[in-house]
Amino acid sequence: MFSSLTMHYLKEWSGPLKEFYRVLKVNGTLLFSTHHPFADWRIFRVDNYFKTICIQDDWGFPIQYYRRPLQDMISPILSAGFCIEQIVEPRPTENFLRVDQEGYQKLSISPLFLIIRAIKH
Repeated sequence: MFSSLTMHYLKEWSGPLKEFYRVLKVNGTLLFSTHHPFADWRIFRVDNYFKTICIQDDWGFPIQYYRRPLQDMISPILSAGFCIEQIVEPRPTENFLRVDQEGYQKLSISPLFLIIRAIKH
């Protein structure tokens, strides 16, 4: 099961994660990406890292999503029954460097996203 950059739109993760676990076969994989909790904390200057909050952002149109601490991402995954196999903080590629040197430098020292691979055992 794959979910790219959708989980942060959900206020509550427990229900969806339990359902993902229910429908996956044994040894099935849940792979998803989300905003990195540190990035949103830094960018939006959130006063309390440990608080889950609704972020109001503007991408040329209003958008909202939830910023939560890492423990509030990991705990519902484990509570649903998954084992976390891997956590990745992706870095930009050399191809990205050729396209956007300034962006490459920023993303090389501060992650924006988090990828989690969890397995149903």
